[in-house]
Amino acid sequence: MTTRFELFHDDDDTWAIIDKFTGWLAKNGDQLYMGMDEEKAKNVVEVLNFLDARKRQANESGAAS
Repeated sequence: MTTRFELFHDDDDTWAIIDKFTGWLAKNGDQLYMGMDEEKAKNVVEVLNFLDARKRQANESGAAS
């Protein structure tokens, strides 16, 4: 399964998370995932991709029923 989120290294040496499906910064509500240190960004992108994969698998299973 294709991962949806990826890391982006900003010019100011911080990290952001990009939604590859939309090309926009990933966000939670009104909070954009940007300005993070690398370790935090890696952890967040891992969680976001896990949750997205689980959601898409559930949607595929529901569609097949």
